Amino acid sequence: MLASVLSHFDSKVGPKTLLQKSELPDYLKLDHISLLMDFYSGEFFIHEFGDLKTANHIFSVPSPLARGKEETLMISIVALDEKLHKLHSFHKVLEIFIEEFKKIKDVYKGLHDNSEDIPDSSEKLEEINKFFENFFDSLPKEKALFKQKISRILIFGLPQSGKTTIIECLQQKIFNRPKLKKEISLRKSLLGNLSITTYNFSEKNNFYEIMSLYLENIEGMLFVLDVSDEANYKKARNELHQIDKFPSTYHLPLAILLNKIDLKTPEITEIIQKLEVDQLKHKAIKFFPISALKNDGITDAFNWLSTEITNTILKNPIVFFS
Repeated sequence: MLASVLSHFDSKVGPKTLLQKSELPDYLKLDHISLLMDFYSGEFFIHEFGDLKTANHIFSVPSPLARGKEETLMISIVALDEKLHKLHSFHKVLEIFIEEFKKIKDVYKGLHDNSEDIPDSSEKLEEINKFFENFFDSLPKEKALFKQKISRILIFGLPQSGKTTIIECLQQKIFNRPKLKKEISLRKSLLGNLSITTYNFSEKNNFYEIMSLYLENIEGMLFVLDVSDEANYKKARNELHQIDKFPSTYHLPLAILLNKIDLKTPEITEIIQKLEVDQLKHKAIKFFPISALKNDGITDAFNWLSTEITNTILKNPIVFFS
């Protein structure tokens, strides 16, 4: 269970909580998190409050209203009974938050919501709040006791390969909100008994560190290939094998969706060779020629993957995630 806190150092009152969002029990108050700004200098640090452990990053933004022309803030991720080494994994995630936060135009205005001298401060604070909520929703928070009702799968592939269209073909939308975008681009959806994370490939640094946070509890994977885009087969191969480097994916069933068969008929043997599928470590791999545009073949792929996941669950009816 996680929470996130955005703190601001007010020149009059000192550290204060600007925004917070939490899935922690109500009795765990978070107002004291902002006080860490009085005790730490620098940027990223870890601090423990008993069972609560925090990953924090202090940063500043330009402001014509502040002494020194800078406002000081701190973004914190708070975890209950979390292992410290996992908190260190949030370092890069916090850096991405800060980088994107600083791109909000005139962001300093939202830090002075009660000022009569800044008429649009409330609107700016609301813009900050929406960004903050998207950040919190992007965090890998699913740590719970899972039974047979919900299974989590990852859909990945190059941009424009057809991932979003595939979801739209099947989905009775419960939620589908764009997440924090930079090193990673994620969308989360709920489709029947499948919790789906759709991932767009990034060749940025720290790929391994960031993706490890999102792959811990995955139970199945779908890779989408645009068969009409032969020029990018090598790049698609690299993405497929990049994900395959994570030990947590070795035992997972993998469906490879050969999309856009309405434009080109795929030669599966040739694709197997170009993607070097024989080098993958997944327990079960199956190819499905599909057309997301015409909603052709998609159901078969999801049915196969669901069956593979169910067979695993039946062997281990209750799974604990640590």
